[in-house]
Amino acid sequence: MFSNLHLAAFAIVTNHFGEVLFKLRRDRPVWDLPGGKADPNDFLGGVWHPEITCIREMREETGCEIEIDNCFGYFFTGALAHDILSFSVVFTAHILEGVLSLTEEAAGFGWYNYSSLPKNTFLIHGDIVRQYQKGEVDNYDLRHLIEEQRRVLCI
Repeated sequence: MFSNLHLAAFAIVTNHFGEVLFKLRRDRPVWDLPGGKADPNDFLGGVWHPEITCIREMREETGCEIEIDNCFGYFFTGALAHDILSFSVVFTAHILEGVLSLTEEAAGFGWYNYSSLPKNTFLIHGDIVRQYQKGEVDNYDLRHLIEEQRRVLCI
């Protein structure tokens, strides 16, 4: 069904109020969790290390160094129109050093609770944050959100 597989990793980073860090993308007006697709340097001995992807993406998108705390969960998503299946690993992490800085990929940053997410939040990431803030994870196929995502983004 899908001929392209993307591997990705994202970080749930919280502040002292329990709010989760989101970035505003530069390539389209959408808020999402810091993270992204694996690149060849994220593989050691032919094995993907999603924690390397997560740390690298956080550095590239925010200018901050993080430390991984735990693996929160994994999620499958797909984009039928683009024949893409994505497997994403989500980690909880904390900032070790650095100051949030605008980058080529990030036009802004915000700290949000699930109940206060901007309307243009990537729905799947909003659902991940809902699960995180409710203390649940059900590592499931998020296909039920894909049609809603298409409706909102008009794709």
